[in-house]
Amino acid sequence: MENVVQTNLITSTANNKVKLPEKFAFFAANIGDIPIMTIIGGYLLIYYTNVVGLNPAAVGILFLVARILDAVADPIVGYLIDHLPRVRMGRFRPWLILGSLLCSINFLALWLGPDLANSGKLLIAYITYLLIGPTFACMDISLNSLIPAMTSSTKERNTLSIIKGVAYIIGATVCSMIVVPFVASFSTERMGYHWLIIAVSVFVFVMCTIGSLGVKERVLPTRTDNYPIKLLFKIVFQSKPLIVLFVGSLFVMVGNAVRQGSQIYYLTYNADNPGLMVTASLVGLVMMLISIGFMPFLIKRFDKKHVLIASFILAAIGAIALFPVPYHSGALIVTTIGVNSLGLGALMSINYSLQADTIDYVEWKHGYRAEGIVSSLNSFVAKVGQALGGAIPAFMLSMTGFNAEANAQNGSTLLGINLSMSVIPFVTILLGALIYCAYPLTRDRIVRITSELDLRNKDK
Repeated sequence: MENVVQTNLITSTANNKVKLPEKFAFFAANIGDIPIMTIIGGYLLIYYTNVVGLNPAAVGILFLVARILDAVADPIVGYLIDHLPRVRMGRFRPWLILGSLLCSINFLALWLGPDLANSGKLLIAYITYLLIGPTFACMDISLNSLIPAMTSSTKERNTLSIIKGVAYIIGATVCSMIVVPFVASFSTERMGYHWLIIAVSVFVFVMCTIGSLGVKERVLPTRTDNYPIKLLFKIVFQSKPLIVLFVGSLFVMVGNAVRQGSQIYYLTYNADNPGLMVTASLVGLVMMLISIGFMPFLIKRFDKKHVLIASFILAAIGAIALFPVPYHSGALIVTTIGVNSLGLGALMSINYSLQADTIDYVEWKHGYRAEGIVSSLNSFVAKVGQALGGAIPAFMLSMTGFNAEANAQNGSTLLGINLSMSVIPFVTILLGALIYCAYPLTRDRIVRITSELDLRNKDK
């Protein structure tokens, strides 16, 4: 192969070992990365409609248009991160700190700006929602690039991916559990949201900074030149594992975002029990942790691809099982959410390990390390998924006559919310599982690719 990049893939077990303090730091950085999009996905819609007073259809258009436009910028951010000069801290850690600072400031403006403004509320929402994308991308892409940069050991990468999955699950669950009671503890809903956003912004910056300072980047390119922009098309569109991984993830992200955006409405209006959010979140956390606990055994026994497909099918079953459940059957509602969470737990724990494998594949096939662009595709998929998934419940509410001032909704609205929580996620997640059937990187092939990259390094 011509123009092969020789990467400093350190073969010694000692140098590839990620020590326990680093793992804690990596966990901290990922915990810091979670609240921004989790709270936006779960509560920004209801905040904009019930507190700020924006029309749900207008918010739906905002979510769809602004996030898709924003997602287009992600590959640009990834390309820039890949080509920025390495500094003493490394290739990715400085941009993680900078991104967390910018994103935290913009997160404040996204929530407080439209509410505190006397006029132009929707315009402020558009501007801040559009800006949250590139600021979050700087933080998120840098963080997602760390796993393949911290170690070339498949075992260590799997461990880091599981740590990332655990951090995501715990962070998202804690956010879901504390938002409602935290907001309710204040004299007004508006004041509760304001203090919540201030606290979250500080938390994000502090945790990402602690995490950035506590990890090391070991896998480094040895050649000084970077891949040319003309090669970007081949890296993105002529790498089948990347295409399958991210298209499949897109469908799953859409389904998950639809459920995430609909759950507070379902528990508030269908189940008439918003306090059930705490129980549902706790059960979801336990089921995801159980799923993660079995991951080392399952990955050792079966191919990661097959484990992933099975987990998607389980998540889809958990989604569709909610549709016939009576609205006031709290135990059954929580059970279906638990089954869905059991399937999603596997995805969260091994998805980034698959992403690290595709980075090795890109180097093996095209000759260049491209952590930034690959991670940016992951961010792109997440944002498009959230844009589509966030818009669907908003449009469903608008079409079925949702009334934010009413304590009870009409039958059409309740049915629309139910469809958003069950049928729509079932279809999209199942489509994602079908796409993943074409994923070509089996366990044996990854071993061969890694071995060949090691040989290239020795022969340089």
